[in-house]
Amino acid sequence: MVDVTRRCNLQCIGCRFHSPVAAWPSVANRDNVADLSCNVLERLCRELREMGTRVLFLMGAGEPLLHPGLSRLIQTACGLGFRVSLLTNGTLLDEEKAAGLIESGLDTVQISLWGLTPEDCAKQYSGKSDVYACIVQGVKTLQRLKRKQGGNKPTVLLNHPINRENLSQLDRIIEVVRETGCDGILFAPFLLLRGRLQHLALSDAERTQLFQKLRGLKKELRTMGVSENVDRCVLRHQFQPNAQVPYPCHVGWYHVRLRLDGNVLPCGSCNLVMGNIHQQSLREIWNGPAYREFRKKASNRVGLAAMARENCDCTFCCYAEDNLRIDRIMRWFMRS
Repeated sequence: MVDVTRRCNLQCIGCRFHSPVAAWPSVANRDNVADLSCNVLERLCRELREMGTRVLFLMGAGEPLLHPGLSRLIQTACGLGFRVSLLTNGTLLDEEKAAGLIESGLDTVQISLWGLTPEDCAKQYSGKSDVYACIVQGVKTLQRLKRKQGGNKPTVLLNHPINRENLSQLDRIIEVVRETGCDGILFAPFLLLRGRLQHLALSDAERTQLFQKLRGLKKELRTMGVSENVDRCVLRHQFQPNAQVPYPCHVGWYHVRLRLDGNVLPCGSCNLVMGNIHQQSLREIWNGPAYREFRKKASNRVGLAAMARENCDCTFCCYAEDNLRIDRIMRWFMRS
């Protein structure tokens, strides 16, 4: 995952960088770099390709569509053989930007949709009720241009975090799918940002209600030919705040998060700096002492819990499914 910009046009209530009530400044960049340069990305991609990396997520501590050279960044990564995904709030997807994403060779675009009605969006986006219409129009524009050109890329996925205030509207997701023509839905737990947004957390009863709703939506979405991630969303709910970590973390073996200042982190929910690409090569960082120590501590639940208390926010872990799949294999090596 590579941050491409710090700038953003929204203040989403659950954003750890720009939330008006819950921003997490300790993970934000502290220098003056606002946008990722294409030269840095190209150098990084060449290193990553030599190391066997196949997937690149372009995202940010801001809104990627504000980057003036985003299409060039995507073209660079695609040209070097990566499968590229873009994470965006979707509000800036006009005809020009949508056409640029299609022409760039982008594989997947994930568009955050925090509310399923204008009224819900006003709560989730600090009073901006027009966000819903902007996102819906942007998705429709992208899908229309894609069909016009006879292509099937990028795959368009709507990413919907679920909290106490938007749970009641969840059934509207079917109507949103029909209205936008999106290719898939990604349901996500609403991150509480170390308790700063605890008032939006689901109760046990609401969580049971959520799982029941998701099971019904899973059948309906599959009937419509729309992809979904219901099982992954349910699995992530195992990582409740203050709950015992159910299994070790293996993210240090397969993932890197690069910030704009060049700092390398194991994931976006961790403050531990593994190194800086302006001081070392990525290969040196990947094989260096900081990463080795992180992997050692995270390889058992006791070490992971001790480390996470101060440095990580593992609530609703984004990599739960990946870690579980790897752990099912690794536990046999640990026994031997």
